[in-house]
Amino acid sequence: MFRTTLEGKPLAFLLEKCTVYLLDVTDAEIKRREVLSTSFYFFLDSCSKQTMEQQGEYVRVHLYARAIGAGGGNTTGGDFRSKDGLTWEKLDGASWIPVEGARP
Repeated sequence: MFRTTLEGKPLAFLLEKCTVYLLDVTDAEIKRREVLSTSFYFFLDSCSKQTMEQQGEYVRVHLYARAIGAGGGNTTGGDFRSKDGLTWEKLDGASWIPVEGARP
């Protein structure tokens, strides 16, 4: 679990198997909402590295999934950032672009 403050709001995240969940801890029961994950890969893959840290006004995440068997390789992942925990950008070359328009 990772706790931080973004845009003046305290937030909590869970990073599990190359998926980022935003946690709602306001009720007695903790609820989680998936906000970011590696792209779909047709064959088997495994999350081999994941990190999350505060970097200025952003929370920054690195996800790295590898194919299983046949030599493997980085199938999906990359560097991502968010100012609010809901809207994410992906580092594409030297530019940050919305996840929806990014290459897998």
